[in-house]
Amino acid sequence: FDCAFELGDSSRGRWLAWLSGARQLATDGSLRPLSQWWRRRFTLLEMPVAERKQCHRARKDFLVTSRLLSLGDEVPPLSFARERTEDWGGAAVRPPLIVFHPGTRWLRKRWPVAHWVELGRRLAARGYQIVVSAGPDEDEIALAQHLESIIGAGTVSTAGRADWRQLAGLLHRARLFVGVDTAAMHLAAACQCPTVAIFGPSQAAYWHPWRVPHALVGPPGAVVAQMRALTLEEQERQGGLLTEQVTLADVEAGCEQMLANMSARSADQGPGLHAST
Repeated sequence: FDCAFELGDSSRGRWLAWLSGARQLATDGSLRPLSQWWRRRFTLLEMPVAERKQCHRARKDFLVTSRLLSLGDEVPPLSFARERTEDWGGAAVRPPLIVFHPGTRWLRKRWPVAHWVELGRRLAARGYQIVVSAGPDEDEIALAQHLESIIGAGTVSTAGRADWRQLAGLLHRARLFVGVDTAAMHLAAACQCPTVAIFGPSQAAYWHPWRVPHALVGPPGAVVAQMRALTLEEQERQGGLLTEQVTLADVEAGCEQMLANMSARSADQGPGLHAST
């Protein structure tokens, strides 16, 4: 290899990069000071710690790779080209549509099922078709199928049968993506689909949707402060409390904001969502 980049901020990643035999190596040395042994082998990205703690991972990775490659000055958006997508061969999908992605292997990131049901019903009542996306995990599939059946009004589930290209095809057509902090959220950003992102224990500064219109919805500040007072082990055990405290009203307001802001979007058009009283 000519170049190897360690982007995970881990000693294992640095060892793998070094063992690759690449002639040039690059990594980030901002948050965790590296030993002189590593510093002699890597070209380092070093920025002030305060800046690094607020740096999105896409920007950080771009800056690391820019140490050895000529990439320009501007960090581009993520991109999944429309011509690389495929049609999903499942149930009939009609415009205007909204994609939900409620599932994640991290239970602490899951938003209450009752909130998904109520949000789906409110959006469906205004003429949107809800497509519930799910990965191949059996638990995610069961959750998506449950939402399909209980929301009704033409809601369909991918039931784990839409691959990455097919899900991208749906996202390019969708008026909106609503989901938890997971890979599908970043795919939505790569398809330039307006996004409402539900964040609980994750650091939104690192992982928010990159360079796409979006609304971030998190728990009340008091809940976050209470969690930060716990030990790391206690935070891990109770992390789900953060996502559970994200209110339906706040997520619905995020949907209203995105649908209103993107009314001129060139995808399938649909009626606006009005916050309920």
